[in-house]
Amino acid sequence: MAISSELERQLSGWLPRQAWFPRQDVDLGSDPDVTPMSETRLFEFDGPDGSVVQGIAAILAVGDGPSMRRLNVPLVFRTAEDFALRSHLIGTVEDMTLGRCWVYDAAADPVFVLTLAAALATGRRFQGGQVQALQVSRGNDDFLELDSPAALLERAATTEIAVTDHRRGETTVSIDDVATPSSLTLFRVLTPGMSAGVRIPVVLASAGSHTVPPVMGWAAGRWFDARDLTTLTAPLAMLTRSEASAQPAWREAVDTAVSVDSGSIGSFNKRAAALGARVGELHHDLAREFGQVPGDARQTKNWVRKWTERVDWALARAPLALSGLEEPLRRHRASLAELDTVGALQRIHGDLTLNHVVSGPTSGFTAVSFADSAGVDDTHADPKPAALDLVALLRSLDYAAGYARLRRTGALDVDARPATLGVTGLGESDADLREVVDSPEYLWSAQAQNALLTGYSHAVDASVGLHDPVLRAVLVDRLLVEVVAELRNRPAWLIVPLASLTLLLAGRQPGGSARGAAADRPDPAAEAPAGQGGPGADGAAWRARGATVSAEEFAESAEAAAGAEALAAELGVDAPEGARADSVQAEGAQAGPDAESAPEYVHAPEPGSHEAADAADAAGDEEAAGDAEGAKRGPADAGDAAAHGTGHGEGTAVDDAVDDDAADDDADDEADDDADDEGDAPFAPKSARPH
Repeated sequence: MAISSELERQLSGWLPRQAWFPRQDVDLGSDPDVTPMSETRLFEFDGPDGSVVQGIAAILAVGDGPSMRRLNVPLVFRTAEDFALRSHLIGTVEDMTLGRCWVYDAAADPVFVLTLAAALATGRRFQGGQVQALQVSRGNDDFLELDSPAALLERAATTEIAVTDHRRGETTVSIDDVATPSSLTLFRVLTPGMSAGVRIPVVLASAGSHTVPPVMGWAAGRWFDARDLTTLTAPLAMLTRSEASAQPAWREAVDTAVSVDSGSIGSFNKRAAALGARVGELHHDLAREFGQVPGDARQTKNWVRKWTERVDWALARAPLALSGLEEPLRRHRASLAELDTVGALQRIHGDLTLNHVVSGPTSGFTAVSFADSAGVDDTHADPKPAALDLVALLRSLDYAAGYARLRRTGALDVDARPATLGVTGLGESDADLREVVDSPEYLWSAQAQNALLTGYSHAVDASVGLHDPVLRAVLVDRLLVEVVAELRNRPAWLIVPLASLTLLLAGRQPGGSARGAAADRPDPAAEAPAGQGGPGADGAAWRARGATVSAEEFAESAEAAAGAEALAAELGVDAPEGARADSVQAEGAQAGPDAESAPEYVHAPEPGSHEAADAADAAGDEEAAGDAEGAKRGPADAGDAAAHGTGHGEGTAVDDAVDDDAADDDADDEADDDADDEGDAPFAPKSARPH
């Protein structure tokens, strides 16, 4: 069934209301133009009641010119209304063949989800060749049984699925199947090429890593692009194994933090140590598969320049909130000039908040939703300091504690005293700061952060803590972004990053080193499943330690990994050119020094949880209870997400903090571009290199 002009109009109104819609990238308006680029019928089944169910893989263009974005919008057409899918209804249309049809978001339809999952798990082909499925792992026998429309319809009637849109540019569908619980990820925002969201999990899973969920299969779509006037391809979906009782680590941390008291301050220590060990293992596996590059003088200079400019950026945008910290910040800025190296650089997760970690009773912690999975080609990627991942997790723990404290003190209530920190700032003797430091939530967070660093230190066989100048620089950089973001979007939350920044600059951060006495260190092995321990002495060394490879060696690498090359060749698609391997323009040139602030930094309780419901109902604070795009969607949409449980707990206000400043950064972009032109090379996995 073709997408009619009437359905285009309905999609134009429906798309901007979705959490994954790319409103943070460009202003597409509330009623954007929609142009179908590809429509592929994946199946058509006759139901037992005589109705017809038809699944369509649709790739749509929204906007035009430079602002155009390509979206993956699978649709289900039903000739009979399905009341269970009413909340996912896009509209109704009249078809010449089928008659009246109800059109639903296919991500919520069990028939579509199971049909696509079965194809990915078994490598089945769809007619037409526009959508290709590639099986990654064997042994998916349960899906082999879904070999007929009758079997699929019968299984769909008894299988429960849960749809969440809490990660940027993605929809995650949890398939609660007794035999094979799994998770189907739909990549909604498409950029031609291979995204990190597929490439890294496939590489690591194929190498036997336990740091990511096992990948069963993935699919790519091919279309003739109306703008580029050529045939393009991009990943559309990925299927991974999961556990029925798995949950985001953010939710686990928040549930623990809201119940903390003086007698349970260390209640998360063992879990945090296990998480740290697993992150160390992740960095080890990424270094093994993708290699490391030494942080030379040029790269160090670029990172130092970025961190230095951030201080001036924040002081200019939050002068009153940071008034008491101006001198310490200027001393910190001056100290950055003494940094001689940023150490070894490697592939990292890129946005490793607790919401991008899944906690399972058997598999332990696993990383999901790798950075740039929402539509950025990853055939060539930039190595970065591993400290970026660690700081993201440290800040997540602090925000879990911050939410618990704000909730307990009533700061999120609708009648709470207006926050004035944006005007008064925060001094070391301030009552607000004393309230934070004396709270059980702060002590819980401090111990959990220490435990995480301890577990990581054990895994990489190095002393990792805030005595390390690179980790400290990354942490200050991120805190400054959070301060500006909260000041602009959620003043009640400003105390969370501002208190941490004040204590850090005063030398009162939670633990300067993660290598204390052995008796005081949690044992991460106690939490790690058998056979899944960290890399130990063979792990990725912290900063400059360990083996590295030169940029020339990276240039000799193959372009894709695991099954990616096979599918690319099969589709006749060449890998994009223009790689930047040893570049330090890590988070995109278009926003200059603000670009690194763009990932989803600022956290809030999980919508659908009792914490979020209390906060949203009592305070009417959508950002506090919204998902990762709450601050960008606006009050109505964020409220809908919270009410329907369509998002998870780490909300953001950061994008708003940097969008207004992009125009200030043209000179920075030119400097970054000049640096990037010096001897760049692809950053590909070792497993694909010639020996």
